[in-house]
Amino acid sequence: MYIRTPPRYRRTARRSPFNFRRYLLWLVLIGLIAGNLGLLERRDEVRVQVDHLINRAISEVGRSAATLVAPLPTPTQNPSGILIEADNFWASGSITEAVKRYISVLDAVPNDLGIHYRVVFGLQALGAAQEAARYAERAVTADPFSADAWAVRAWALNSIGRSGEAIASGLHALSLDPNNPRAAAYLAEAYFSVEQYQRAQSLAEQAIRNDPDSFEGYWVRGKIREESLFQFDSALEDYRIAYQIALQRQPAALGLAAVDIAQMEIRNQNYDAAIDILDDVITSNPDNTPALFWMGTIYFSFKGDPATANSYLMRCVDYNPNSYNCLYLLGRTQFSLDQIQSAIQSFEAAVRAGSPFPRHYWWAANAHFALGDCTRANEYLRQGSALLTQSSPAELRDAYNYLITTCGTNFGAPLAPTESGPTPTLDPANAG
Repeated sequence: MYIRTPPRYRRTARRSPFNFRRYLLWLVLIGLIAGNLGLLERRDEVRVQVDHLINRAISEVGRSAATLVAPLPTPTQNPSGILIEADNFWASGSITEAVKRYISVLDAVPNDLGIHYRVVFGLQALGAAQEAARYAERAVTADPFSADAWAVRAWALNSIGRSGEAIASGLHALSLDPNNPRAAAYLAEAYFSVEQYQRAQSLAEQAIRNDPDSFEGYWVRGKIREESLFQFDSALEDYRIAYQIALQRQPAALGLAAVDIAQMEIRNQNYDAAIDILDDVITSNPDNTPALFWMGTIYFSFKGDPATANSYLMRCVDYNPNSYNCLYLLGRTQFSLDQIQSAIQSFEAAVRAGSPFPRHYWWAANAHFALGDCTRANEYLRQGSALLTQSSPAELRDAYNYLITTCGTNFGAPLAPTESGPTPTLDPANAG
């Protein structure tokens, strides 16, 4: 048996009168009180330092936000001086120099339709149709409510074979301004390209009625009269009227009318007159590819001077490496000068540039055949024969048949043989 002792009588550990935690707490409290008394006495000085830190942080955040939202501005040159130079060249008919300067400042004047229009018009006049079409889109962007912008776009698109889009663009231009002579003229040219001759002639007449001094109206009507109505005298008269209007009001358009007049002079066998007018164009605009091409045509086909023709055509290709007409005719001059390897390069470049003419393919094949390479010749014969039609010249069909037979190609003659010779000649009115 055990006797239980009540709790109050049990022995417990005695507490020490010195507690470390209690003294530490008092020391901390005394330190805080002393610190606050010090800050209170120096409150003005501390406030200045805190304000400075806060303001500096705010400033850093502001600068960072500004950097994220707005990039550093790009310094731009004042375009006024360049525009004055460009305008002077334009007024004097020096399209090449004018267009170079206008293009250099386009980004500085993105909404100036006048400058965009001149760039497109100038490139068209120089024969740079692909480049003109690209800048035509920028002209429409510069002012989407301008009939002139949509009209010049129609002209540029038609020049690269996009006639359907050109018609749509021309119609939109007329919807914006039914009396705009440029819109009517360029729409007329687009309709002419799709063989809607009656509509084309009606619109060309409309352009002249709306503006009796419309260069575009007379120029397009001349084309229609020459190429569909075969009214050559009337066409030449229209070209000459257009030329006179350009002299007085639109010097940059001189080259367009001059090249057409030269072609009419060639048709009339007035070769020296054609050379004179083309030489004027080339003097003002050394890289006018249509003028260079036709100068080469005259010297090669009618003057019997392939060396002189070669010099003009080399310049044409230098300025416009994608001109399949210039490349093809350059190849012809090189072939005549017994530069067969160079001729092959020119003919093949014409094909790569997108030539639609079977004559160009035949000459590429013939140049390879001249070096004894029927394998390569057959490649171009195959491609070119697919482009032949029953309306193709008889001498060209015979030329294909001759090479196909000689090289032993097994895909057959493209068309029935005729009685003419085996080598196609150059058609002066059409490089194809």
